[in-house]
Amino acid sequence: MKKLLALLVSLFLLGLSAQVSVFASEDDDSSSDSSTEQSSDDNDNEDSEDDEDSEDEMDHDEDSENDDEERDEHKMKKKEMKEKYKMEKKKLHDMRREGMDDIRENRDEAKENRKEFRMEHRDDFKMVKDELSDEQKDELKELRDDFKDTRDELHDKMKEASTSQEREAIHEEMKILAEENYEKVKGVLGDNPAALELVEKRKDVFRENEDLRKENRGTRYDFRQARRDTVDKYRSAFIKKLGGKLDRIPNDRLEKVLGKIDSLITKYEEKENISDARKDKILGQLIALKEIIEEKLEGDDVDEEVTGLMDELLAE
Repeated sequence: MKKLLALLVSLFLLGLSAQVSVFASEDDDSSSDSSTEQSSDDNDNEDSEDDEDSEDEMDHDEDSENDDEERDEHKMKKKEMKEKYKMEKKKLHDMRREGMDDIRENRDEAKENRKEFRMEHRDDFKMVKDELSDEQKDELKELRDDFKDTRDELHDKMKEASTSQEREAIHEEMKILAEENYEKVKGVLGDNPAALELVEKRKDVFRENEDLRKENRGTRYDFRQARRDTVDKYRSAFIKKLGGKLDRIPNDRLEKVLGKIDSLITKYEEKENISDARKDKILGQLIALKEIIEEKLEGDDVDEEVTGLMDELLAE
């Protein structure tokens, strides 16, 4: 697990540790300016003639009071702006935290839907499988291979897609491909009512899970908007660097990596001793990596929901 995290997290975050940024206080500058002005005024007063009347002194006092009021008002506005900025950041952070939780819950729900279907219809699969002819089995194998070939082409297109709109269009192609494949399976099974009903129920599970995946894509889209350009930049770089490595890593391990990435996102969202530019860069990298892994896992889920049906029917 340590090697896995080193590959998928440390590799991209190496050298990106937070640095404390020290900012000079604007209030100190204001105080310095004020002291200089006061000193100048004092020198003027020392050089002034003894016959300066009290009215001039009163005017000077009023000017000083006005300056103090302006400085106090400036400080108050600055404080209000800082508080407003903090509140907006907290609100955004809470929304992202909630979004990460929603994505995990939807993935868990989809996984449970698949598990329930398999358990509920285990005997139905056995019955349908026993009635299949050798010719039907050969057709199902060919259909499964054709689906995988087309699916691989779409996965390659997904890696090359540079915008959310392009990726959403490819997801729609995958959905159409899956539903067409269900219909082709029904064509192979012929007029067997029990078999056709089983395929329809499996398609219902796919549609329900596809709604959950679409909701997750919408959450990811909202999640990335504040750092869209940074996320797109690192997404392209990570896809090139990863190549086919993700395909060789078991999905249960990728799930654990996602948990680590979510923790890091939360950690850096809450960091205050780091510049906004530095934080945006680190979070942009984490969000890009999170997107890539989640999309890979969801693509595998679609494969399981489509080819899993044929695998069950062809199992010895």
